[in-house]
Amino acid sequence: MAADRYAYGPPTITAISPATGPAGGGNKVTLTGTNLADTYAVTFGPGHNATGLSCTATSCTVTAPAGASLSKVPVQAVNAAGTSPAASATMYSYGR
Repeated sequence: MAADRYAYGPPTITAISPATGPAGGGNKVTLTGTNLADTYAVTFGPGHNATGLSCTATSCTVTAPAGASLSKVPVQAVNAAGTSPAASATMYSYGR
């Protein structure tokens, strides 16, 4: 259970790759940062959860959800200690 996990601090994301993808979602995205090992959710904008979450202390690989065509959304990681801040380096752009 996610609430039973101990996190050493809120996650941070310093880079995402690729930073763009199709509006239909489905592509693999790698997040790089710190305190990611206990991440239990990654969001692409509010309420749009990634799937296929696999994390280590410094990276997560996820499958991007579908999003609105030509939109740009913050990617944020969540663990028991909090949510990573939204920043320009963590924005994901949906294409057509």
